[in-house]
Formats: sequence, structure tokens, C-alpha cells
Amino acid sequence: MSSNATPAAKTESPLLIDERRRLIRELVQTQGRVTVDELAERFGTSVVPIRSDLNSLASTGAVLRTHGGAL
Repeated sequence: MSSNATPAAKTESPLLIDERRRLIRELVQTQGRVTVDELAERFGTSVVPIRSDLNSLASTGAVLRTHGGAL
């Protein structure tokens, strides 16, 4: 093993905020509701940015924010 070897890393690049928010809007439209935990798992992130995304989408009227998720 060479000294230049790097630890295994995810090969997927993280979604841009706008991409993730677009996907969240689409999920709400198709499923009718989403939860913060479900979205965090789906996007491989913590709940903090998901809450921020949902709050931002709610402020524009794209989703209705609920406790723990959105409609």
C-alpha cells in the first residue's frame, strides 16, 4: 500500500441545497407527507439541514410544515 492511499470515501457527491429541496418538494407531492427522519436517512444527512430545508420550503408556501415533517 502506498503512502498516498486515502481512506475509502463516498463516491457520491452531496446534493446541492437546491437539488435536495426540489426532491423534497417532489416527495411531498407524490407521498403526501414526509418526516424529518425519513428525509435525513434518504439524503444521508443529519436532521438539522432537513429541518432548515423544510422551514425554507414552508416560508415560500411549497410545503406545510408540521411537527417532525411536512405535508
